[in-house]
Amino acid sequence: MIVCFTVNNRPHYLREALESWREVRGAGQVAALFSCEPGCPEAERVCAGVDFFERQTMILQPEHRGVLLNPKLVLDHAFLTAGTDFAILTEEDMVVSTDILEYFAWAAGVYEPGERILGVTAAQIDPQPGSFSTVLEVPWFQGWCWGTWADRWSGIGPDWDTTYAHNGWDHRLNDHWTGELGYRMAAPAISRAQHIGREGGTHCSPQMFDSLLAREFHRHVPPQAYSSDPIP
Repeated sequence: MIVCFTVNNRPHYLREALESWREVRGAGQVAALFSCEPGCPEAERVCAGVDFFERQTMILQPEHRGVLLNPKLVLDHAFLTAGTDFAILTEEDMVVSTDILEYFAWAAGVYEPGERILGVTAAQIDPQPGSFSTVLEVPWFQGWCWGTWADRWSGIGPDWDTTYAHNGWDHRLNDHWTGELGYRMAAPAISRAQHIGREGGTHCSPQMFDSLLAREFHRHVPPQAYSSDPIP
């Protein structure tokens, strides 16, 4: 398993995000991959100072890739170059709960044989019925800290929207993959990820940002006995 970070030019958010990952149980047993846009040496220094994953790799992009291409490039590297079987994509302005890797590991093992599951998301904007241990199968895609398997990426990767032909890769995954094709996502009833990047985002105003925050989020979540609860 590899945790992939897209990094741009907001090192103050990046530090807070990484502090949350430092507290995650099991971080020392997984690798991290940082894909850094050019032009922010401070963000590069923050990434270079990370020492709590099993290993850390930093990719310095030679030119600006943007919010569409940089995520694809780092996932391509995780699957096609590093050869991982499951990769998590997160961002420089996303904090996470302490059980997030336990959650991803459980879900990756439970749902892998299920052909209808596209991936696993850690985000849930509106809390669903259940508890911290409840994992749902939902008919929508949520791209705030999510993961998928190598075999799923073999289909998703070539279809990735890098030009806004489909309003961006997240809309493509939601509208086409979970919409038209009928795939589902595994998702927690209570969010394990929260955006903190209110200022300086590429496409989201502060007012829009406030409306999209997870309604319930806890940094510290004790170990859980997760259980699957499909939504019809």
